Amino acid sequence: VECFKSLNLKNAKLLIAGSCNDENIRQYLEKEASTNPNILLKIKFIPNKDFQLYLNSADIFVYPFIKVTTSSSVILVMSFNKPVIASRVGDISFFPKNTGYYYDISSNNNDLLNFMKFAVQNKNKIQQIGRNAYNYVKSNQWSENSLLTESLYKNLASSV
Repeated sequence: VECFKSLNLKNAKLLIAGSCNDENIRQYLEKEASTNPNILLKIKFIPNKDFQLYLNSADIFVYPFIKVTTSSSVILVMSFNKPVIASRVGDISFFPKNTGYYYDISSNNNDLLNFMKFAVQNKNKIQQIGRNAYNYVKSNQWSENSLLTESLYKNLASSV
């Protein structure tokens, strides 16, 4: 929110959608949205049937994760041909560089802000990143990876 506000864009919207279980964060977001007409909140559970409405409404998705293991939300966005800006944590650190804009959370949001500026100024380039992301997700054998993961867990469980 702070990075978006600092961009001071008149023709851009920040849509924040989904559940929020932290009351402090919810109050912060509601306060920010009430003072900035370019910040739109849909703080609620989003049913699966409505995901595509949100996914198709955006040019780029921003995931400023502090901690995450596996980000299915990033993979879902990539499968919709959409570019992402995400902190390089968990499995995101293994995604190819040409599939999104990934930054270190230790950068004090400087990288996040710079990537957001770049995205606004370079629509053609971010569309290509979205295509790269889609091709990466499409070519990856997720079912094979899940079977390998299952096998690993079974082997670990049997050795305990």
